[in-house]
Amino acid sequence: MKKASFVFIILFFNLLSLFSISLKQIEPDRIYFYSKEKDVEVYCNNSLVDPIIKNGMIEIDNLWPETEYEITFINTDGQKTKFDCITDSWKGLYRWTNNSDDTNKGRCKELTFYVEKAESLNFIEGIFYNIYEVGEGFDKKTFRIFPLVDLKDVKEYPVFKFNGDNEISRTYRRNALSFNTTSFKPSSFYCSSIEITPSKYLIDVKTKTFAFKVTTTTTYKFVINQETGKKELWFILDGDKMAKMGMFKNPIAREGTGKNVFILEAI
Repeated sequence: MKKASFVFIILFFNLLSLFSISLKQIEPDRIYFYSKEKDVEVYCNNSLVDPIIKNGMIEIDNLWPETEYEITFINTDGQKTKFDCITDSWKGLYRWTNNSDDTNKGRCKELTFYVEKAESLNFIEGIFYNIYEVGEGFDKKTFRIFPLVDLKDVKEYPVFKFNGDNEISRTYRRNALSFNTTSFKPSSFYCSSIEITPSKYLIDVKTKTFAFKVTTTTTYKFVINQETGKKELWFILDGDKMAKMGMFKNPIAREGTGKNVFILEAI
């Protein structure tokens, strides 16, 4: 009887060693596992996914932050291993500091953004965040730069006067003052589209002056710096040809990125 029990224990541990997977790291938008398995199916909340597998590391990406996921692995022998994981958060303060002499007449020396969890909306698939610009002497929630307007299921947003006496107009004027290098002053603006994915938000704003119209595209991209391990928020300015001509360029852009990318590090 003892011998049979001993053989069963040996077989049990041999089976475990054949299908050994360990949780390595959890980030806000991805989870890393390690396994020696060369062929394994991966399910996330019962849906088959196509993970990135390299050197034994299994990376499941494009996940929503602060969200619970059930990750199931099945090997070629039909053995299953399950993990219950909750992704990390992007919440916090992020800052970019301009150490150059090129500051758009002193208007773009520093960017500090505060990120906090937004109210759940039934037409957004998962957790997303409000982003506020923090300025000296200003409350952190005075200038909500994303979303610039209250989100609605209907993708039609109102037109605002540039010199309007409301929170949205004041926020837009403040942002335009920092990054507009021209003397042109808009007369009105409106959001033409807003997109939200797990780690990237995009907003198109159409601005009208007395002579012409321009379209500005702003992207907020959350990133984990793989070299430093720090959370980053990439503030990316783009738009049509007319808009690009008048945009302030990053004088200290990180190597490998464009001069329209401002990288704010978590502080």
